[in-house]
Amino acid sequence: MVVYPEELTVADQVGLVRDAEIVAGAGGSALHLAAFMRSGRVIELGDKRSRTNLIATQRAIAAVKSQLIVHLPFHADFRGAFDVGSLDERLASIID
Repeated sequence: MVVYPEELTVADQVGLVRDAEIVAGAGGSALHLAAFMRSGRVIELGDKRSRTNLIATQRAIAAVKSQLIVHLPFHADFRGAFDVGSLDERLASIID
């Protein structure tokens, strides 16, 4: 499911992630909703700000919540855009 947090109330956003097994997204404030997960896995997708490393705030949330967190580094295709094919392959290797 693709969610656009800016289109939802805060209560609706929290409700969506509360029982989620996996939450994935670009590093940043929207992914910080993982703080409201009961348990689960968080997949942070690297972007131009966090190409190879987890954002520190996300790392702290995962530590406090005992969440498994995975960072998928940013990979660009031949045009410099996010390489969706590479993302699909890497997600398949992480998700059961």
